[in-house]
Amino acid sequence: MSRSYDVKEAAALLSFATSWVRSLVKRYNECGLERLCDQSFHNGAESSLPTQ
Repeated sequence: MSRSYDVKEAAALLSFATSWVRSLVKRYNECGLERLCDQSFHNGAESSLPTQ
């Protein structure tokens, strides 16, 4: 929210639910940018998308 958007504005701009935007902001504030990267490798499932 560094550009002074409130949660509702950011959610509308990104087509995300406000609850998801709040979750992302919380995660960023707690752990920084790295925590916003793809975390799917933590869920134990293999990727269903081809890598090549």
